[in-house]
Amino acid sequence: MYILIRNSVSQSRRTLISLAESEERFRALTALSSDWYWRQDENMRFVDLSEGFPRTMDVRAEQVLGHTRWEVNADLVKPEQRERLDEITGRRETFRDFQLERRSNDGSIRIIAVSGMPIFDQLGVFRGYRGVGRDVTEQERLRQALAGSEERLRLATEFGHIGIWERDFGADSIRWSPNVAAMFGFADQRTHFTPDQFQQCLHPDDREREAEARRAWLAGEQDYNIEHRVVHPNGEIRWLHQRGNIYRDASGRPARTLGVVQDITERKLAQQRVAESEERFRALTDLSVDWYWEQDEQLRFTFFSEGAYQTLGPRWTDELLGKQRWECPELGIVSPDWKEHRAQLAARKPFRHMQTTHVDERGNVRRFDVSGTPVFDREGSFKGYRGIGRDITLRVSVAEALERSERRFRTLTAVSSDWYWELDTEFRFTLLSDNSYRASNRKPGSLIGLCSWEVPGLIPAGGSWEEHKRTLAEHRPFRNFVLHDRESAEDRQIIAISGAPIFADDSEFQGYRGTAQDITERTLADEALRESEEKFRLLAENMRDVFWIYSFERGAFIYVAPSYEKVWGQSRDELYANPAAFRRLIAPEHRTAVDEARESQRIGEHAEVEFQIRRPDGQERWLLARSTSMTNSRGERLVCGIAEDITERKLREQRRFAESLRQRDALVREVHHRIKNNLQGVVGLLRRHARNFGGASQVLEAAIHQVQSIALVHGLQGKSNSEGVLLSEIVDAIARMQGALFERLIRVAPLDIPRPVLVAEGEAVGVALVLNELINNAAKHSDTNYVATVHIGMECEGDKVLVRVRNRGRLPDDFDYSSGSQIGVGLGLVKALAPTEGSHIAFARQTSYVEVTFALSAPVIVSAAGRRAGWHAQAEQA
Repeated sequence: MYILIRNSVSQSRRTLISLAESEERFRALTALSSDWYWRQDENMRFVDLSEGFPRTMDVRAEQVLGHTRWEVNADLVKPEQRERLDEITGRRETFRDFQLERRSNDGSIRIIAVSGMPIFDQLGVFRGYRGVGRDVTEQERLRQALAGSEERLRLATEFGHIGIWERDFGADSIRWSPNVAAMFGFADQRTHFTPDQFQQCLHPDDREREAEARRAWLAGEQDYNIEHRVVHPNGEIRWLHQRGNIYRDASGRPARTLGVVQDITERKLAQQRVAESEERFRALTDLSVDWYWEQDEQLRFTFFSEGAYQTLGPRWTDELLGKQRWECPELGIVSPDWKEHRAQLAARKPFRHMQTTHVDERGNVRRFDVSGTPVFDREGSFKGYRGIGRDITLRVSVAEALERSERRFRTLTAVSSDWYWELDTEFRFTLLSDNSYRASNRKPGSLIGLCSWEVPGLIPAGGSWEEHKRTLAEHRPFRNFVLHDRESAEDRQIIAISGAPIFADDSEFQGYRGTAQDITERTLADEALRESEEKFRLLAENMRDVFWIYSFERGAFIYVAPSYEKVWGQSRDELYANPAAFRRLIAPEHRTAVDEARESQRIGEHAEVEFQIRRPDGQERWLLARSTSMTNSRGERLVCGIAEDITERKLREQRRFAESLRQRDALVREVHHRIKNNLQGVVGLLRRHARNFGGASQVLEAAIHQVQSIALVHGLQGKSNSEGVLLSEIVDAIARMQGALFERLIRVAPLDIPRPVLVAEGEAVGVALVLNELINNAAKHSDTNYVATVHIGMECEGDKVLVRVRNRGRLPDDFDYSSGSQIGVGLGLVKALAPTEGSHIAFARQTSYVEVTFALSAPVIVSAAGRRAGWHAQAEQA
């Protein structure tokens, strides 16, 4: 019996010891954990609270024990929240993470997440509730701050005409905000590009420069800040401005780049859509994420609670047992470092919020918050450590996402010419980005607390302050509200502001956010452009000359002055529809010159050309066109010019020229007439000398004939125009003169030549002397048995005129005209007088006659055309 009692007492003592150890572990867990334990009786009054409750809630436990949840500091609890929780507990159901707001003693508001489950005795009778509570204020603050940062980023990109891009070197892809696709000319809103696709969008002339800038940037030699062109699929060329930051891995190699791109082509507001919000965050865990652990005096893990297996995974948790924390290669430390942590453990000091990392089975890096306290036995001997761990991966990712978002926002505001602002519910400035003060004389921070209509010197350019106040009061968004700032550094700063209202999750109005843009330069440029356009229109539409602008790239006229229709007699609409319509009005003989001028225009050279047109109504006009090249703001080369109507001037010039020719011809004819009269006097004188000197009569007669030939030519020239003397008239006159001299018939064959053949004025005397000698020589040596002893004919052969003189007779056997053998005095004179250029003489022996051919061509003759005359047949018939 004694043994039984002793055994029972021993068993009870061991049970009590185990119970005390369990209680001690529970107390240690609750003391270290940020959660606390609570219990309520069947009347929903608190009967038990762990030590964490007063530390977190800033209230003593005795103030809560014996009271219901709604009897203690419940002034911030909304009625619908109380009804909802009462409904759940009335049905005796478990509830998880029911959030309530509580006010601390210092007046701050804390957000508490409460989870609980009903308690029933062995008979199933309801005995109350037990559960845990935890402070989630910081977690909610981070979530709201992230949402606010994302909203600021969205507004900045939407109202600031700026796109964001991010390149991941691991995936070798570039992700864009959707509005960047429009900047590159794509109709869709694609958000992913490959580097090759980006290169294809660049203008060919800018690809090498952009590639070099990107190479130097990635190598760390310079920042990425570049302006370049892109070519849209429809051929449109636009300018973009890009800046970026680079983030490197631990080895210094580029891991990720982040940048902004802005369309700077027209400097106009364009609605930008920011990329859909990234799904970065997941819901917080339903219940507590803490777990309990123990280590022995060698700092080896000996125990993990069930929460560790659920969070860390069974395999890795089992592998930790029996090992020290730093013996696990998968486990890393963020703060403090291992050396400092081991020093804490060696000093047997408690530690709190040590952050560690772990790579799970799926390769994901998880972050943990670990706290621990040393364990001593009753004698004070060190027995190890016990503590808790918590998965803070979500909280860290939220904080990092917030930091990235804030970094992107700061980068955006730093590189943008726009600035960011926020208003409170009373429409007073609470935030203005630093660059908002750059263009004004105001000190940074001087506008905080003022409404926009209270800022000195700020005046609406369109609309009124009253209209703007109504917009704000109705909580409506607004865009491009233009203001004049009379106190700016330039004394005339023009600002366009855009904004959108801010609402909390419960739709409560919280103020406004938006952006402002300095549009002074753009507005002044627009005003100057409108004034310039007006002046251009007034000048171009009231001038008599035709002003035009043409694009060879588009193959079309960009502008043609209204005077075109009056000068050309053709509508401008027809010319716009068919840019080549003007060419068919140009005189055919001038089209080549106009085409050559247009070719000079096409290669960018100055061109000037005179040409004649025949209007559709039959009128003929002379035009003088002058042109030069220029380049517009898009880099397109244009040609502009003026076509001047010079018809009246040309007509005056033609009349003056015709009059001068008429006067010259009259003077020349008078001179030739007087020369002819003088030569006839010389002939008379020579004839008297021939009668007085009988022995020299033959020589004098030859001289007389030659002088008569010269006088004959001058007589013909005195009757003709200034261009020359008809060859047919020279031939006929000399033939009549020689026929009268020898009293023989000299027959000239009829001519059949389409156009007259003129002998140049300066060559007429020489040609006449040569023909005189040839015909004289033929008549002198011809056979007198025939009636017609000499036959003369003319014909055209290509660009030559052939004069053939034929007579019955024969040439000496050793006759050679080219060498001068047996040619006599007369033919020697022919050889000396014949023009050296444009003439040729050839003799031909036939059976019964001799034929000499006098071939004439330019420059001796002025014109010649026709076909061979049939004088051979006519001569034979005669």
